[in-house]
Amino acid sequence: MLPPRLSRRSRRKAGQRAVAARQERAKVKEQITKGEIFFFDLFVDDRKSITRMKLVDLLQSVPGIGQSRAEIILERTGISPSRRIGGVGHRQLELLRQEFLLIKNSRKSGKLLVVSGPSGVGKSTITNKLRGDERFWISISATTRKMRTGEVDGVDYHFVSEEQFEQMVKQDEFLEWANFAGAKYGTPKKAVDAALLAGKNVILEIELNGARQANGQAR
Repeated sequence: MLPPRLSRRSRRKAGQRAVAARQERAKVKEQITKGEIFFFDLFVDDRKSITRMKLVDLLQSVPGIGQSRAEIILERTGISPSRRIGGVGHRQLELLRQEFLLIKNSRKSGKLLVVSGPSGVGKSTITNKLRGDERFWISISATTRKMRTGEVDGVDYHFVSEEQFEQMVKQDEFLEWANFAGAKYGTPKKAVDAALLAGKNVILEIELNGARQANGQAR
């Protein structure tokens, strides 16, 4: 059975309501970014445009959180990325409050440090010296090249297929990536953000092209 056809007037009104809802959501995100209203104020706002707003979009508007940290918060709280404001339960709201408290009282975020240069100049020598220092976290790159004898997946590299790598690129999962010696290498963004949030100084051991990309994203 086909749905009933709307009149031109009904379609026009529906379009106007949709535009007004988008404007309200944009205004709310702007107010949160500027600190004019508080994140948790929105959970008692009964406007339909707000209750239908995705939680992840609201989180990303909070200063200092952004996309990657929003994803980490949702992962730690077990809240679905598709959850809308009106669907957040009391238990989930309490978990979000705990996350915000952790962010507020957490140690200062770490720094992103890049060790770069042409192949063979000693990048690995430097990073290996820092592996035992708890102040530093060495990023593990994803690569499409074949695993070599003695290498361990998830320790030396995350070994992935060409198809997996391309999918990660499309989903913007890399801080930087580059082609080198017939294979692709990339730095997973989420792991880096999680380490920085934990106060670790993150070391990226990457080639020059990747270093330029990482520098551009850090600005």
